[in-house]
Amino acid sequence: MRHHIPSVGSSVRTVWAVARSPWVLVVFLLAPKVAWSYGEAADGFPSWYERTLLVLSNEARCDPQKALDGCTVCGEAACYEPVKPMQWNRELNLAARFHAANLSRSSCGMMHDSPCRLLSEVGSSYPDSCDGSPSCACEGGSASCSGGQRFSDRIRLFYTASGYLAENIAWLGEPASVFRAWLWENSASPECSWSMSNGHRFNILNGAYGQIGIGGDGSYTVQDFSGAALGQKLPAGTHTPESGSNILFRANYYDNAGPQKALVNVGGSCFEMSLSAGSESNGTWSYNGNVSGCTRYYFVFTDAGGNDVSFPSTGSFGINCGNDWAAERPPAGSGCFCEPDCTGRVCGDDGCGGSCGSCSGAQQLCVDGACACAHDACGSTCCAEGERCANGACCMPDCADRQCGDDGCGGSCGDCASPLACYAGACTCAPGLELCAEQCVELQTNPLHCGQCDLPCAEEEVCSAGLCAVDCGDGLLRCERACVDAANDPQNCGGCGSSCEAGALCVEGKCVQESVESSEDPERVEPSDAPDAEEDGVLEELQAPSSDEQAEVMCSCRLGRPSSAPWASFALLLFGLVAFVRARAASARQR
Repeated sequence: MRHHIPSVGSSVRTVWAVARSPWVLVVFLLAPKVAWSYGEAADGFPSWYERTLLVLSNEARCDPQKALDGCTVCGEAACYEPVKPMQWNRELNLAARFHAANLSRSSCGMMHDSPCRLLSEVGSSYPDSCDGSPSCACEGGSASCSGGQRFSDRIRLFYTASGYLAENIAWLGEPASVFRAWLWENSASPECSWSMSNGHRFNILNGAYGQIGIGGDGSYTVQDFSGAALGQKLPAGTHTPESGSNILFRANYYDNAGPQKALVNVGGSCFEMSLSAGSESNGTWSYNGNVSGCTRYYFVFTDAGGNDVSFPSTGSFGINCGNDWAAERPPAGSGCFCEPDCTGRVCGDDGCGGSCGSCSGAQQLCVDGACACAHDACGSTCCAEGERCANGACCMPDCADRQCGDDGCGGSCGDCASPLACYAGACTCAPGLELCAEQCVELQTNPLHCGQCDLPCAEEEVCSAGLCAVDCGDGLLRCERACVDAANDPQNCGGCGSSCEAGALCVEGKCVQESVESSEDPERVEPSDAPDAEEDGVLEELQAPSSDEQAEVMCSCRLGRPSSAPWASFALLLFGLVAFVRARAASARQR
């Protein structure tokens, strides 16, 4: 005997009631049918709990007599015959879970209508900016527990399609226990129609419904049904228990004929599933197996026409993984039926857990089926990690013990902050200058830092050869309060205030640019490359300093990094020698 669905015309007819059991409620609403599209899991909708309740519902629908076998309080059990499974719908899922959350956070008890008048935007604000609490979901920010939104109006805030609507509510608990309480509710009447006492069972087994959203949150579980066409051959699948080692896998299948193969891919190995309820064309298929640790899986069936159908259609479900669904899938390995496909691929996965080839180069990796350099490419050569292509060759930048300057590959080891410049890879003042109060100064001439930093001369004094004095010494030019040698002072080169650019030297009153960042070792400049000292007219004056004096001169020369250019190297040495002679002359005058 077929179960009876009340007929409807163009108007909508609603029948609702509180069931006799104190912990469940049921609502039944009839409206015109419309088609709908199937949705995939996304952003936690549906959860494992909600997905499992859908599989249990479809299993009962494909074989209601088996599901009701042993129920002594199901008076109309003989009325039900197999009907199509239901598909998950995201909008109904949102509507159902919102109601469970709203009831739980309102503390108003179990009811189908909302505990308050809902804000019109709740359909778009949940769950992103509103968690179902009255403060963000209810008009006025509170729930009065009466006079709230009718259940059908609340669903319409989320569900945009028209169609039959119905709703079941129960507590939140173990999926099989919650489902059994709905399906085996006490109703002694043998009448094949919906009633106050059998409404939950009638909703679940009613073939007029083709889509469903199930929501579990807080203290409640909600099922929201709608009438629509079925468009999926594999509408649902799950595993129980949620975590553990011994796992039962189940999937609902519906088609004009049974599948050629029914497999579940568990961690890369495929296992045949057997029919456990219903018929091959409308049944539930299952497999029981053991897993260890985080294991991902998905179902893959081959229909009568030889087409592969999988659930989920993308990604995989997880056991002991912390996330129910993820985008990655285990490979099709042992026991899986698969045709390798390496079209347009020279490396990587062949789609069946095998390989289309590997990349031979040490610095290569496979990207979208093609071999590519793992790091920088330099022509046909793949550079090693850390190298870059410079002048047509792979080059390893070297900035060891360097703050600035060339890294050896056309790049930079860093820039120096003003007033410092880069000398031999270090940020420092120009040779002969010292950093005092964030300025590069010459201690031999600066009246504010005469001889050492922060040692100023009296207002009427000048700084001559690093000592405060009334007048400048012989051969020195007074520039304001400083005594300078305009022949070699980079800040007063050739005259007061005529300063050389950063990195340049003052030689015979002219600025000469030093090649600071020479690629050669400064120790390799040959003596034969230096100009004849006699031509500079200073050899006689500076001949044969003592060994101590030589050490002082060499120390002063280390302020800068000599260039490989002969004149620049000699100019740097000359600058140090002149500074030494001036210091000796000043000392003699004071004595």
